[in-house]
This record gives sequence, structure tokens and C-alpha cells, in this order.
Amino acid sequence: MEKNEERRLSTQTPMEIMERVIIEGDLSKLTPKERVDYYGAVCQSLGLNPLTRPFEYLNLSGRLVLYARKDCTEQLRAKHNVSITGLTYERDEDILTVTAIAVDGVGGRSDMSTGVVSLAGLSGDRLANARMKAETKAKRRVTLSLIGLGWMDESEIVTTGGVSGGVDFDTGVVEEPKTEAEAIADAFPQAEVKKISLSQEQKWSAGINKLAEEKGFSDEAIEELLQRWADGARTEGRYQKALEYIRFNAPDTGP
Repeated sequence: MEKNEERRLSTQTPMEIMERVIIEGDLSKLTPKERVDYYGAVCQSLGLNPLTRPFEYLNLSGRLVLYARKDCTEQLRAKHNVSITGLTYERDEDILTVTAIAVDGVGGRSDMSTGVVSLAGLSGDRLANARMKAETKAKRRVTLSLIGLGWMDESEIVTTGGVSGGVDFDTGVVEEPKTEAEAIADAFPQAEVKKISLSQEQKWSAGINKLAEEKGFSDEAIEELLQRWADGARTEGRYQKALEYIRFNAPDTGP
């Protein structure tokens, strides 16, 4: 942040800062404690359990905002008795559009939203994962729209150019967001270990590649994963940590 901006913010009252956050939607203007309090207040107002981390922080075009994670839409759907009553599919060349129709069981209102993905160059499991991802986008977007929460869902992050994370949930302190390469590097720590057989190394590499493909990782991300794996020591613990990273960070295709 520029020094002039820091001085200007230091002279603003808490209400002025909060007003700016509401107008501009930039949570980086809050103090760490205010961010923690704001997160809790949002969860409380929507009846969500903050311990499940229903929202995540996103650095988007220089602003720090919240977006809805899978836990958020699932809790909202259960709380408001939202039912998905219809799904339609439309393919235009390599673009698949899924339209989800939902009904609010409490008030009887209905709404619809779409989920769009590219199918270019996909086949087999990766094509199936892309189809499920489009369904997921549509279902979650219509849930948020029906509830009246105009925030992004985590399935939309890839297409926004934003970077998730960057805030310590316990303290509210803004951290430098990690790039995908840095996150992968953290998942593959270096270690000094005894030499293992070539067949075991190949088996572990194949396991990483297979799981990453099944979970819908891009070719570039898989290449980065395998490069990080090849650059460091190969151990059972490091292999399991790599698989854990893939499962936790996979492009979500759940409901």
C-alpha cells in the first residue's frame, strides 16, 4: 500500500472505513481484528457455522473479497430447504452450458443459473469431470442467487484470475498470496533420505499423475506437480503429502 494511502486511512474513523468496505467491497482496508469480526458477523447473519470456513478470501483485481466455498452452499441449501428441480444441458461446439433450476422450500420462490465450461481437447474421465463441474457451478450459483447472496462460488475462481487465500483466519492478518507453483512447492518439501528403487519412484510418479488427471487438474498443473516431485527426494511421506495436496486442491466437481 502506498504511504499516502496509509496516511489517509489512518485519519479515517472506523465508520468511514466500514463504509468504504461496503461500497468498494475491499476487506484489505479493515484491521486484522475487524476482518475476524466481519467474517464472524457474516456467518452469524446467514446462520452458518464459521468453524467449517464457509467463506474463503480472494485477491481479485487488487481487492480482498470473500467467496463462498462448498460448505457455504451446502449449509445454505439445507437451511433454506433449497431443492434443485431441473437441469438442462446445451453444447455449442466446445462449450457446455448447464442450467439449474431451484426452488426455495420456505417461500416457494424459484430461480435459475448457468454453469459453463470448455470441453476442448477433453475425453474420458476428464470430459466427465468437466461435465460434473458445469453441473456444480450451476447448482451452487443458483443456490446463492436464490438466497440473495451475490458472491462468487469457489467453482468460479479459475475464470476470474483471482488468487485464493492470503489471510490468516485466526488473526485476520493479510499474507502474501501464494501462486499455484508456490503452493505445489509447499506440498513437496525437500528431504535427505536413503536411495530407493527406480521401480518404486516410477510407481509413485504414476500414482501422482493418475490421481491428478482423475481430479481434473490441467495439463500445466500436472506437469508442475510431476516436476516438483522429480526435483526432490522421493519418500512415502512426501508421496502421501502430494496425494493429499491433489485431493484438497482439486477442481471441485461435487454437488
